Amino acid sequence: MLLHALSTCITTDEIDASRSFYVQHFGARVVFDCGWYINLTIGKSASLQFMEPQGGQENAIPKA
Repeated sequence: MLLHALSTCITTDEIDASRSFYVQHFGARVVFDCGWYINLTIGKSASLQFMEPQGGQENAIPKA
């Protein structure tokens, strides 16, 4: 089995900081942004999503 794509979603209150970090340091491109959810692509086959907690979800990345 070959891996053709990789995608993960991280829950965080730091959507803007996450977007900025991956765009600046990894050359990510914003594909979708509705404020509480963003979809970034990195290279040809990797995507990364960040979303604000919904309905009592915990943050995957705690605030510093």
